[in-house]
Amino acid sequence: MRKGSGIVCSVVLLMFVVVARPANSANAGRAHPQQPAPHPASAFVPGRVLVRFQPGTPAERAAQLITQIGARDADAIPQLGVHILELSGGANENAAAQALRRRPEVAFAELDLILPPSLIPNDPDYGTQWHLPKIAAPSAWCSATGSSSVIIAICDTGCDPTHRDLVSKYVPGWNFYDNNSNTS
Repeated sequence: MRKGSGIVCSVVLLMFVVVARPANSANAGRAHPQQPAPHPASAFVPGRVLVRFQPGTPAERAAQLITQIGARDADAIPQLGVHILELSGGANENAAAQALRRRPEVAFAELDLILPPSLIPNDPDYGTQWHLPKIAAPSAWCSATGSSSVIIAICDTGCDPTHRDLVSKYVPGWNFYDNNSNTS
């Protein structure tokens, strides 16, 4: 590993955290709404409802409530504690979600909305950059995508001034390790 490489990771991660924080802090401490936001009739998965039960709700009770609305527990999003319910043919998704929301054991119930991505990166290498979704960078990009007037200093052992993302924006710096202007 090259000397100083950990500094860049820390600086870059800090920049993403700072950018993402305003979007997250707006929702901090806010309870989940009992009613989902309005949506167009065609913008949800037909026959599907998402539900999360209150902490401490016994699995047997959750299963009873799911059966009562004529649904089956088809899948889950374990990281969120959300059950993906499939309704029997012809069932009304709105009515099923509303019936679940009336139950004290239910934290929220809503339709499985289909939402297009709000920002699609134009970076051809985005698919190989696993760290961007990991740090929720796409969420941050909904708040701000940056400004060309911002200068970012990279504290590391080098930078490639010929890199296609940097070549038109590169500002010469100083190599403090070798005490010269060679920053590559």
